[in-house]
Amino acid sequence: MSIQPRTALTLGHLSAEPKLVCMNTSREGADNYAVVPLIILSILDLFLPTMVRPNSSFAVKRPQWRAVPAKDEISLAGLRKAIPAELFQRSYAKSLGFLAFDLLAVYVTALTAQTALQGWGVPGVVVWPIYTFYQGLNFTALWVLAHECGHGGFSDCTALNDLTGFLLHSALGTPYFAWAETHAKHHRHTNDMDEGETWVPYIVSGPKSKLDTFLSTPLGAAIRIFITLNLGWYFYLINNTTGSPALAGASHFTTNSKLFKKAFSSKITASNAGLAVLVTGLALAVREWGAGTIACYYFLPHFVNMCYLVGITFMQHTDTDVAHFSRPEYTWLRGAVQTIDRTMGPFVDWRLHDIHSSHVVHHIFSDMPHYNATKATPYLAAALGKYYKRAERKVWGSHFLGYWVELCSVMKVAQAVRKSPQDGFFWFDPHH
Repeated sequence: MSIQPRTALTLGHLSAEPKLVCMNTSREGADNYAVVPLIILSILDLFLPTMVRPNSSFAVKRPQWRAVPAKDEISLAGLRKAIPAELFQRSYAKSLGFLAFDLLAVYVTALTAQTALQGWGVPGVVVWPIYTFYQGLNFTALWVLAHECGHGGFSDCTALNDLTGFLLHSALGTPYFAWAETHAKHHRHTNDMDEGETWVPYIVSGPKSKLDTFLSTPLGAAIRIFITLNLGWYFYLINNTTGSPALAGASHFTTNSKLFKKAFSSKITASNAGLAVLVTGLALAVREWGAGTIACYYFLPHFVNMCYLVGITFMQHTDTDVAHFSRPEYTWLRGAVQTIDRTMGPFVDWRLHDIHSSHVVHHIFSDMPHYNATKATPYLAAALGKYYKRAERKVWGSHFLGYWVELCSVMKVAQAVRKSPQDGFFWFDPHH
């Protein structure tokens, strides 16, 4: 890939020639067209009828989702014993191989977009939506690997984990050390109304307010979904939106934030430094190639990446049939099993390293490498029995469309929780 002299490209002229141009794009050899299936087949796979993955055979009926284990009914040691020991082992070759593949996918996708525009004359209004959608998947895949680094699941070397995670998350606009710390707290306090870290619902006891009534309407729900998917990630990082009410307004970017202990301030500074390098690099890129080009190649797929992060994290622990707890009912394992495996179809599940389709295993054993989580899921599902949760929904034969339709349905009704006088747990009130 070579860099050509700067020419104007704006979002208003998406069919204009981009700045970063592939070598020999004018050549009409077969090698120019060899990468076409990477885009076409991948996009088609999302909408064709999908095959049921093996894990789905362990799904339980929705009425059983409300089953909550007694405090001493299951144990972490017992669940771990149910999973073959070799599935907890990490492989440098596999982890680095997935990293190399994801980086290559980003490059090839950008190269394909350049070739389509420059060599094949495909209009930008066709190229950019496809590029944005698919590159957003690639960005999210890399983001998931960085997330795995923060858990120690990437390799047995802490230094390699932190270096890899820091570089990837910084390049993707995430403060690596700061977010890894609050995310670890989320794992320690899942669906905990007192100390939960993300997607902590508010509690109601009386009639719903006018705002809640509006948000329950189709228009209100649409506005909420749009804002949440497009801006929710930034709101969370900046002021801990959806986090613990006691830590409302706390930022992931300040060294004196209530989210962190004082001893952690140096890592906050390091996280911020990584983002400063990103901002500087993007500013230089804009100066060299123009804002429109950088918007198309980086920011549009970046926003898709952020939508995936918000949508996936929301759907992992949120449903009208999933409980929240406060003291004394809360226990770590009770909270951890309030996790749902959901599928977007075999291709997207694989492309995103099964972060959403094998999340029950990940949430309980967060240092297990992702490539073993799908193998471990049937064992864990069998051990959990009726406490294992998996959801599948198809729309027009597509699990991918079904996932996002289900997100809209859940987000519309899962707004506030009420404490049940029968069991003392908190449940979403779909009528609130």
